[in-house]
Amino acid sequence: MLICCLYARLGDPAALMWPRLNRNEVRQALAISGAWLALWTGGSIAASTLTGHWITYAHGTALVTAFLIFGPAGEEMLFRGLVFQRARQLWPATAAPAIYLSTVAFSLHHIAINAAPHELATAQILFTLPLGIVLATLRERTGSLWPGLLVHMATNFPAAL
Repeated sequence: MLICCLYARLGDPAALMWPRLNRNEVRQALAISGAWLALWTGGSIAASTLTGHWITYAHGTALVTAFLIFGPAGEEMLFRGLVFQRARQLWPATAAPAIYLSTVAFSLHHIAINAAPHELATAQILFTLPLGIVLATLRERTGSLWPGLLVHMATNFPAAL
């Protein structure tokens, strides 16, 4: 709720609009999203094969709802909304600082939120760094939080099964 209030006060309202993209931009966004989701699904299957069970992070309706909807929405508003937007304002010539800063903040957040022990911290970084880059790239290319939010929710879906 706090993130929503912060975004309402400081965020770019245009980023909450559904993006108006031409065919080429739609193809690029779908290619980025599809490549990530294919890689993530393959990684999830490999991890379940190695561990001998499907890895889930949320159990029960309330936690699954939070994991699939509220968590991604809050993270997108904070990291690809506020952090990305501020970095983009500070470095208007290139998107690289905004992409990297929002990605590193997103990755560190996941280590902290999961109270990850040292051995899991590496796994969190290996997962959240590329995801953050994909989500920030979608934000830059579409000007909207929606494509990244949908990819973020789809990424979380296998761990909610």
